[in-house]
Amino acid sequence: MSDSTAYFDLIGSTGKSKLPNGNYRAIIIDMTTVTDIKCGSFIADVFKPVYKVTSGDYRDTEVTDNGIFRYKQVDGYDYKPNKNWGIAKFMQLMNMTKEKDGRIDLPYLKKPDLNNKKVKIMVWSKSFTNEKNDEVYYPVARVVELINEVPF
Repeated sequence: MSDSTAYFDLIGSTGKSKLPNGNYRAIIIDMTTVTDIKCGSFIADVFKPVYKVTSGDYRDTEVTDNGIFRYKQVDGYDYKPNKNWGIAKFMQLMNMTKEKDGRIDLPYLKKPDLNNKKVKIMVWSKSFTNEKNDEVYYPVARVVELINEVPF
């Protein structure tokens, strides 16, 4: 076992550690992907874009997406295409969908497809109870609009 240094950054010295609920203009700056998450009898990959607020009192504050699930067909797991409503809606908002034979194609999301896209996000708080029985709140977000600015 390694005895390497570990630490926790105390965000908040700027007073901007908690992003209040509401809508914000933002830019997508990163994305994490967690593969093969078991959801009951289903299996999915989960995409979590990271947004950076671009205006107002909370400019430069970062918030992570609540999670965009992409359920997939894998032997040994159930599959229902209608469970992919969340990723279908996200991809429609981002103008990334292709319809074919009455279906919406849901390609695998990649960072380069999303980086630097300007969006409007909705932020709300989620919570959990930690090991000390304290309720911990943290902000999460979801894209509600792609901002297409006309270059004039």
